Amino acid sequence: MGDPEVGENLAMKELKSGLTVSDARVDALVAFLETLTDARYEPLLEEQRAARAAAKAGEGE
Repeated sequence: MGDPEVGENLAMKELKSGLTVSDARVDALVAFLETLTDARYEPLLEEQRAARAAAKAGEGE
């Protein structure tokens, strides 16, 4: 890949620290991105929703 063309554009502090995003914000982003999905991928969305629901149920144990 190599070095970036303009190194000053990289936010190294944020990239190294990993900014935290709340679960609610992630859920909102996922919901928004799902609205952009073509109809032919709708079945895959259902699989993903079921997997997320199962994962959340597993966290509560």
